[in-house]
Amino acid sequence: MHGHSCRDAFSTMRCQVTGFIWGEENMIYRMLACCTSHVKPETMRRLKEGDFEWLVSYRKEHPADTETVYGVFVPAFDLDISEDSLEAEDIPEDLLMLLRYAEAAGCYWIMLDIDEEELPGLKTYRDEWKATEA
Repeated sequence: MHGHSCRDAFSTMRCQVTGFIWGEENMIYRMLACCTSHVKPETMRRLKEGDFEWLVSYRKEHPADTETVYGVFVPAFDLDISEDSLEAEDIPEDLLMLLRYAEAAGCYWIMLDIDEEELPGLKTYRDEWKATEA
């Protein structure tokens, strides 16, 4: 369902809409879809490896090639990401920025993908990613 736009105070943000069926109801949640360049390579490595105490992430890989990870899905709900929370202490600032942005936009999930677009106005780490390619 690529390309659905969410119009609200965050009109420059691109969201995807996805549905999950729990019980008899069809629940629809907003997803922030953005480029992996919005997090540092080290943060992405930790997300791919599930290396956070308070945060679960789901690898986005091709079924025929599980060695190549294209991105991750990160739940942006049920987290206490306030400045003094224990959960926020374990999460790097670059990822906290995205989690807070998603929360403010009413998104329940973040999808970080190498092929997604960068979000206008949000910090990127392109130079750090380029350094890892060399």
